[in-house]
Amino acid sequence: MVAKEIIQREQEFVDTAVEARESRRSDRESGKYSLAGALATPIKTMAGGRLQKLKELGDKSEDVCFANVINEDSERHYIGKFAIHNNKSDLLVSSWKSEVGALFYRSSIKDPLGLAGKCRILFDKPNHVKDVEENLYKELQTRIQNLTRNPESDVSDAVLDELEKGSSGSLKEIIKTIHASQYEIISAKRGGLHVIQGAPGTGKTVVGVHRASWLLFPGNDEDLKAEKTLIVGPNIAFIRYIENVVPSLGDEKIVHKDLSKLGPTVLVTGEEDRRVAKIKGDPRMKVLLLQAIRDRLKFPEDEVIFNLPGQSRPVALSAEGIRSKMEQLLEDSVLGEGRIAYNGLRSSFRAWLLNGVNAILRESFESENKSSRSTPFLKENDIESLTERIWPSLSPASFLRDFYSSQGRVINAAKEMDFQIKELMLLERKPSPQISKEVWTVADVALLDFLENQLQGTQPSDQFDYIIVDEAQDMTPMQLESIRRRSGSGDVLLMGDLAQATGPWVHSSWNAIADCVNKPIERMDELEFGYRVPKQVFEYASKVLSHINPQLKSPRLVRDVAESPIVKISDDYDELIDQLIEDLEDLTDSTTHTGLIVGDKQVEPIIEALTNGGIAFSLLENNSPIEGLNIVPVSKQKGLEFDDVILVEPQEIIDIPEIGLRQLYVAVTRSLRGLTMYATQQLPIQLLEESVISEEFDLDSLIAELDLMTEPDEPSSGFAEIKRDVEGYLRIKGLTLKEFINKVRNSGGAD
Repeated sequence: MVAKEIIQREQEFVDTAVEARESRRSDRESGKYSLAGALATPIKTMAGGRLQKLKELGDKSEDVCFANVINEDSERHYIGKFAIHNNKSDLLVSSWKSEVGALFYRSSIKDPLGLAGKCRILFDKPNHVKDVEENLYKELQTRIQNLTRNPESDVSDAVLDELEKGSSGSLKEIIKTIHASQYEIISAKRGGLHVIQGAPGTGKTVVGVHRASWLLFPGNDEDLKAEKTLIVGPNIAFIRYIENVVPSLGDEKIVHKDLSKLGPTVLVTGEEDRRVAKIKGDPRMKVLLLQAIRDRLKFPEDEVIFNLPGQSRPVALSAEGIRSKMEQLLEDSVLGEGRIAYNGLRSSFRAWLLNGVNAILRESFESENKSSRSTPFLKENDIESLTERIWPSLSPASFLRDFYSSQGRVINAAKEMDFQIKELMLLERKPSPQISKEVWTVADVALLDFLENQLQGTQPSDQFDYIIVDEAQDMTPMQLESIRRRSGSGDVLLMGDLAQATGPWVHSSWNAIADCVNKPIERMDELEFGYRVPKQVFEYASKVLSHINPQLKSPRLVRDVAESPIVKISDDYDELIDQLIEDLEDLTDSTTHTGLIVGDKQVEPIIEALTNGGIAFSLLENNSPIEGLNIVPVSKQKGLEFDDVILVEPQEIIDIPEIGLRQLYVAVTRSLRGLTMYATQQLPIQLLEESVISEEFDLDSLIAELDLMTEPDEPSSGFAEIKRDVEGYLRIKGLTLKEFINKVRNSGGAD
C-alpha cells in the first residue's frame, strides 16, 4: 500500500469532484442551470448530430474517477465515466472516451506517450479511496526488476482487484479494467466488416458494447448516431443481461435486439429440433422460397373468362397474352434478380389487366355504335377477383404458414434443387387454426424477414450505420442475411468464439461467416488475455477444448482462485441429488450469483427435487440472473456469467447431439470463481489423470506416511509432492485426506 499522504491527496481531489458533480446535479434538478454557464461549458453536446442529455452525471453512488495521468510538469488529469466540471466550467474529470482517456489506456513504460506516469485509484466504497497504484515511468525503468505486475499480461494489481469483484447478474462496464490491447480495438475506426474472436472470459461482449459508446463520444465518429447503432444478441435473456451497460455509459438511444426481433413483428413462442432449425437456416432456403412464391402464380393454359360486374356478357382474355405479360414482369423483378418485388409486380399486373379489359369494352361499344360516355369502364377494385385468380396476394406470415402446411408445395418447389426428401419433411408443420395464433420459432423469423423483402420489396425500416453482433458464430446463414439487409453502410462488427459454436449451423471459419454477409473481413482481432475465468477452472475447460478442436488455443489467463474444481460422484442418482441439496442449503442466504447448469431435459426433474428439498431458486428463461441460485438450461447459458457454477450430470450435456462438448465447454467457462460437478459416473474428460497403483504397492505403509502428513509438523520433503498430488485427486472426489484415510481404514484395506 502507498503512503498515507498519497491516499489523502487523491481523497481530497475525489471530495472536490464529488462536490462539483452534486452541485451541478442540484442546479439541473432545480432548473438553476444558467445559459451563460452552459455556453461557457467546454462540452461538445453533439454526437453524430444528436444532443446528449444533461443528466450525464452518473448516479450519486458512482465513483467520480478511477485514474489519472501525470504529464511531465507533474500535473494530474483525472479520468472517469463522465466529464465533470466545477461551477466555473473548469474541467476536473475527463471522460474515459476522451483524448485524456486514450493516453491512460495506451501509455506504457515502453511508450509513455509524453507522460511521466499514470495512476489507478481503488475504492472500498463509493468515492472512498482505499489504495493507489502509481506508476512513474522513469522510476520504473530503473527498477524494472521489482515490478509486481504479471510480466506476461501487464495486468496491474488494481485491475485484478476490480476483476475479483463478483457477478452482479448483468454485464458490467469495464472502464476501470480496459487493457491497452482491448482499448486498441475499442477505439479503432469503423469501416467494413470487423471480426473479434475470443475465448470465454476474454471480454468480447464488453469490448463490443464499450466500442459503441466510444464511437458515439463527440469527436470520435461524427457521422454515427446512437439511434443508427444496433447491438444484436442471441436471445432476450442475453439482451436483458447487457442492456443496462450502454445507458450507464451515457448512450441510452443505442438499439438492442435479439434474433426474434430481426423481422416482421410476430410472437415467437415455439421451440424446435435443431435439425429443423438447421434446414430453415440453410442458404438454399432462399432459392426454395423464391420458387415457392413463383409456384403460387397461375399461368393460364386456356382463355380466361371474366364476368364483368353488373354485366351479363363476360369478357374473354388471351391466355398467351397473360402469360407473356407475367413473364415480362418477372424478368424485372426480385424473383428474376431484378428490382421489383412480388406485390409490386402484382399491382402492375392488375393495372395491365384493367387497361386490357377496358380496351375490350371500348372496342365492343364502338363496334355497336354506342356512345363512349355510356361505356362501363372498370376500376382496379372491379378486377381484384380476377387478379387474385392469377396473381394471388401474399403476406410473409400467411405464405410461410401455408408453405409449411403443404407437403406438396414444399416438394414441388424443391424439385430442381439438391434437397433430400428427409430434409424437406422436417419443414412440414400443422398450422394453427388462426394466423394470429401461429406458433413461430426464432428460425422462422429470418425466413419471414427474407419473405418480407421478396414480397413487399422494402428494405427493413430499421436500417443502421453500425451493427454489433455478439455470439455471431451461432447465427445461421439466413440470420446473417437479416444482418446484411439492415446494414446501411456495411460497417458490421461480428464477435464470437468458434469453439463455442452451439447453434444449429456450425460454421467452419470466420471467412465462412463473412461470406454469409457478403463482405470480406477488413479487420480481424483475437483477444489474447482471459480476464474473467480463473486458471483453475480453465484448466479443465482447456481439456474439453482439445477434444473440440486441438488447433484452437486457450487464452493467457490472469486470475487465480483458491479452490480447484470439485467433482462429487455417487453411483446412486438419488444419493447424488441428496448430496447436492445438502450442499445447496449453505447457498440459500448467499448474496453471490450461482448458476446450476443442466441439460434441458434435466430441468424439470431438478426443479422438482430442489422444490421438495426446500431449496430457493430462480429458473432462468428470459430473465437475467439473480442473487442466489439460478437454474440454467444449457440452451440458455450463452453469454452469462456466475460467481460459482454447478453442473449436474455433465454426461447429459455431452450427450447432446453434435454440440455436446461445445455446450460443456461453454458451461464450465461461465464460472468466475468456483466449479463443482455432480455425476453418477466418472467424467469422460478427467480433471486429472488417475494414477495406476501397482500390485506391489504397500497400502498400509502409505496410510502411515499420509497419517503423519496430516499432523501440524512440516512433512518430509520426500513425501511433500506425493501429498500434493493425492490431495489434488481427493479434492476432485470431494474428500479430505483424513476422510480418505478413515474410509480405507474402515474398509480394512480390502478394496
